[in-house]
Amino acid sequence: MIETVRGNVQGTLQDVKPDHIVLKSNDTLFFVRIQQIVWIMPK
Repeated sequence: MIETVRGNVQGTLQDVKPDHIVLKSNDTLFFVRIQQIVWIMPK
Protein backbone atom coordinates (compact mmCIF):
# COMPACT_ATOMS: atom_id res chain seq x y z
CA MET A 1 0.00 0.00 0.00
CA ILE A 2 1.28 3.43 -0.91
CA GLU A 3 -0.13 6.65 0.50
CA THR A 4 0.17 9.58 -1.90
CA VAL A 5 -0.82 13.21 -1.54
CA ARG A 6 -4.06 12.29 -3.38
CA GLY A 7 -4.97 9.08 -1.56
CA ASN A 8 -3.72 5.51 -1.34
CA VAL A 9 -3.02 2.79 -3.87
CA GLN A 10 -2.74 -0.89 -3.00
CA GLY A 11 -1.07 -3.33 -5.35
CA THR A 12 2.02 -5.28 -6.32
CA LEU A 13 5.24 -3.46 -7.14
CA GLN A 14 6.09 -4.13 -10.79
CA ASP A 15 8.98 -1.76 -11.54
CA VAL A 16 11.07 1.06 -10.04
CA LYS A 17 12.48 3.92 -12.11
CA PRO A 18 14.50 6.97 -11.00
CA ASP A 19 11.41 9.21 -10.86
CA HIS A 20 8.43 6.83 -10.45
CA ILE A 21 7.27 3.36 -9.45
CA VAL A 22 4.80 1.07 -11.19
CA LEU A 23 2.13 -0.77 -9.17
CA LYS A 24 -0.27 -3.38 -10.51
CA SER A 25 -3.71 -3.55 -8.93
CA ASN A 26 -6.60 -5.57 -10.41
CA ASP A 27 -4.92 -5.78 -13.85
CA THR A 28 -4.43 -1.99 -13.87
CA LEU A 29 -1.00 -0.34 -13.84
CA PHE A 30 -0.47 2.75 -11.71
CA PHE A 31 2.51 5.02 -12.32
CA VAL A 32 3.27 6.89 -9.08
CA ARG A 33 5.85 9.66 -8.99
CA ILE A 34 8.37 9.30 -6.14
CA GLN A 35 7.77 12.94 -5.13
CA GLN A 36 4.06 12.18 -4.50
CA ILE A 37 4.66 9.29 -2.07
CA VAL A 38 3.95 10.09 1.58
CA TRP A 39 4.55 6.59 3.03
CA ILE A 40 4.74 2.92 2.03
CA MET A 41 3.41 -0.07 3.96
CA PRO A 42 4.54 -3.56 2.90
CA LYS A 43 2.14 -6.48 3.19
